[in-house]
Amino acid sequence: MALWQDGARRSGTQNQSFDSLRQRIKPDELAKHGFPRPKDVRLSRGTGIAGEEACYVYLVFPDKTPDEDLAWRKIEPMVSWVRDLLWTETGGTDH
Repeated sequence: MALWQDGARRSGTQNQSFDSLRQRIKPDELAKHGFPRPKDVRLSRGTGIAGEEACYVYLVFPDKTPDEDLAWRKIEPMVSWVRDLLWTETGGTDH
């Protein structure tokens, strides 16, 4: 699963926000919020499909995770929380 944010600038403040975001979406932190614990969370910057600077978040679950644990009704609250945090931390806009 990937989330993105448009218009991220690589200013000092933006880099601090990116570092703060990285700390706040670690697997253990997500679990503290009651979300399913991913095996790994990967955060990177790149170019979005419209050519804008983008931030990508990948929530990686173990291969043996039961399908029921990955049902959208269980994952969607975490996806929404991470997306909202991403936009807040980086000053992004909603799609």
